[in-house]
Amino acid sequence: MENQTQKRQEEIRQKKAQNVKIRNLKDNIKAYVWAGLALALAIFIILDQTGTIDADVSVGKLIITVLLLAFVVSAFMERWFFGIFIPLAIIALMYKEQLGFKSFGFWAIIAVAICLSIAFSLIFDTTGNIISAKKAEDAAVEEAIEDKEEAAKAEEESKTRD
Repeated sequence: MENQTQKRQEEIRQKKAQNVKIRNLKDNIKAYVWAGLALALAIFIILDQTGTIDADVSVGKLIITVLLLAFVVSAFMERWFFGIFIPLAIIALMYKEQLGFKSFGFWAIIAVAICLSIAFSLIFDTTGNIISAKKAEDAAVEEAIEDKEEAAKAEEESKTRD
């Protein structure tokens, strides 16, 4: 039994180390996405101002769209579904006519985004995996390990006091 607990503790430590590596990778990807979107926006503005392209979209509207898309990518990396669907709903509202959503009202689009956010948040956890009993078991084991470590520390402290 003790051997299984040690194996489980080691698995949890390895998962935590892997999560740190993934978090660093996510931060790098976010930085590249923001940089790429800013660069693309700068190129678009230059081309629009020189008359090379004739865009029907205002520069202000495009800047807001790029910022919202960058926010969506950042939220996607964190698996924050409200941060994904709400900005997409705002973009859909901004380009309602071009997307063919003329008959959709403001509140209908926002309600769809909120419902999708709630549904995805309930189905998936923050790592993007479907919530399962195995995850709940892992959390229970991790909590038991932490409780056991705290109890051992408390026992050690009580022995040093005596």
